[in-house]
Amino acid sequence: MKILYLSGRGGELDQGLGRHLQSRATEFGGVAFNDVTLSHSFGDQIAAVQQLLHDNACDNTHLIANSYGCYVLLHALIDQPLMVATKVLLLSPLLGRTHLRTQGFSSRPPRLKRLDAALTHGLISKPHYLALIAGADDPICEPAELQNIAGLLQADHWKILPKQGHMIEHDVMDTVLTEFFAK
Repeated sequence: MKILYLSGRGGELDQGLGRHLQSRATEFGGVAFNDVTLSHSFGDQIAAVQQLLHDNACDNTHLIANSYGCYVLLHALIDQPLMVATKVLLLSPLLGRTHLRTQGFSSRPPRLKRLDAALTHGLISKPHYLALIAGADDPICEPAELQNIAGLLQADHWKILPKQGHMIEHDVMDTVLTEFFAK
């Protein structure tokens, strides 16, 4: 099975979820949003994801994007050709502004107005199969926001996981992945 992975901020392809996905794949690739990748412009990050999709467009490809990787992927899909037989899973997606008042943290990702407009006007190419999953206690992805975006993207499946935060527990993640790969 071919698996492509787009990590979250600070993630690597050979650690954490990336390592787990690599162990399940016969073919594996992706983009790690580590310090090196994040030092490039947001436009270059989008171009790297578009190139990955272009180079790996074939049947039976599973793409898993996590957190910030979801945000970049959505931008990469604006006004792009349809992804023929790619199945996409967005995990704990970053979909907009983040306000963590208790931790004194606020973040506004780049090109947020562009993404909002693309979602509103249906300019994001829907993959062959699209699923969105987030934890009920995820401070970065609120359940109402996930449901709204899933509707705008015409997602095939979306789910809020009870008792899960931004970092989904290993056993729950394994169940999510097994269900996704079975689709």
